[in-house]
Amino acid sequence: MIDDWTVGPEKGSSITPWKKGSKFYDRNWRNAPKETEALYLLSRQVYVDVVGSGLLYRFRKFSFTSPSTMLNYLWVINPRHKDAIRTIELDLNLNIYKKCFDDEPPRACGRPFEMIASCKNLQHFTLNIDLYPWHLTVHRGPPYNSWGWGTARSVSVDENVLKAITDCVALKAIRGLKSFELFFLTSLPFEEKNQVRLLQVAEGIRKLVTMKDNVTRALA
Repeated sequence: MIDDWTVGPEKGSSITPWKKGSKFYDRNWRNAPKETEALYLLSRQVYVDVVGSGLLYRFRKFSFTSPSTMLNYLWVINPRHKDAIRTIELDLNLNIYKKCFDDEPPRACGRPFEMIASCKNLQHFTLNIDLYPWHLTVHRGPPYNSWGWGTARSVSVDENVLKAITDCVALKAIRGLKSFELFFLTSLPFEEKNQVRLLQVAEGIRKLVTMKDNVTRALA
């Protein structure tokens, strides 16, 4: 029943909360009030079981376009609902949120990875890092223009960026996930050797965040 709700362009699309005034909405879930109201009209108990108990949060993926939108949402929803969330995808603009990877991030950053770690039943976390030209080294080749500049063929992520990510204490402190994916977003393909390095970074973090501590996450 939850999968049939018309969130997004495809069946099973993620929920992307946006704040409007004191409320949240999803731009792609235009029928949310009617569909949840239909549950209540069907049966008050069904409404309580699906919406009130957190089943909606448990079975749908939540996608956030920035750490700020994620924090705005997770800070104010019912803690029971926050702890029911199993899957989160987070887009992070490195130009704006690079300090989130610092050992002591500024208060304005909001500490998004600490929030991720506090979601007690989270099982799947995808982190999409949006890169900018100053985070990259461009590799060029033929054809060359009249000034001798080659055409941009591929890029490499600068090592200082990768070090900031791999050294991030808050990110590495997340535990108990079933899966972790790290994607670097850019308009050009990555240089072959750099692809290997990026996979090493992702795998190193994945090994840590999928570890089980003495106190494991609750199993649903």
